[in-house]
Amino acid sequence: QRRKLTDRVAKQYGKRVVWFTSDRALANGVYSTVDPGIVYINARSSKPELAILGHELTHAMRLERPDLYDSLRDSLRAVMRDPEQYGIDLNKKREEKGLRPLTLDSLTEELTADIVGTHFTDDAFWQAMRKENPKTFGQIAKQVLDFITDAIERLTGKDAFGTDQYLTDLNAARDMVAKHLA
Repeated sequence: QRRKLTDRVAKQYGKRVVWFTSDRALANGVYSTVDPGIVYINARSSKPELAILGHELTHAMRLERPDLYDSLRDSLRAVMRDPEQYGIDLNKKREEKGLRPLTLDSLTEELTADIVGTHFTDDAFWQAMRKENPKTFGQIAKQVLDFITDAIERLTGKDAFGTDQYLTDLNAARDMVAKHLA
């Protein structure tokens, strides 16, 4: 049921989900310019599928709609708390897994994508999406809200990527993400 819902949400953004399995470190999902119509999601990830989708859609947005991504990133910067620490923490995880450190630009993109992904598992975000764009997101938001309501105990939590600690205003961040993705 979760995969079907994730597939439907991806379709709203003109993407198709391809599910894969991997035990590779930090391989929750992948967006590639080689096939920009596809978002790859690791079926073995400990993160919620919708969170991974939101994260990967942010990478897609940066490549396909850099103007919209820049606006989202700049809006979120106003409510980010300690993004430098996020970068230190993420690069430490990458180092422990034998991966190269990310640049400041890539770290900012990862934090932005994690914030978006976190909001994809938040019922208030989908209510805001429905309000921002009822024609496009009314039905899918209802499906997501119904799913979240029915399965909330199975979700790992609203803060899927642990980004709440890097934000000064969670509600403002949610509204910014909804505005830019609706």
